[in-house]
Amino acid sequence: MTTSYWVSFATAGRFRGLVLVDQCETISDALHRISCAGVNPGGQAAGFPFDPNDRRVPIAERRRMKQLPRLVLLSRAALMASGIKIGPPVKGARLDRA
Repeated sequence: MTTSYWVSFATAGRFRGLVLVDQCETISDALHRISCAGVNPGGQAAGFPFDPNDRRVPIAERRRMKQLPRLVLLSRAALMASGIKIGPPVKGARLDRA
């Protein structure tokens, strides 16, 4: 089963960017596709699968997520401008670390 992944990059606690990748089997698959696309900024990567059609997520947020480009390194400013909130993980969230 393929899914979408949210993969963020950081170095020494400093956010380097976020890449959204669709149609991946695993976080390793997502990282491979990011590297092949030439948008891996280096540093540590942390990611998690997400379903852009998950009806538990408010429709406005699903629309924002669907509008963001895939396989593009997105800056904090670009995410904030699109209305996507970034910050520490939600307590209890499971992250697949690479």
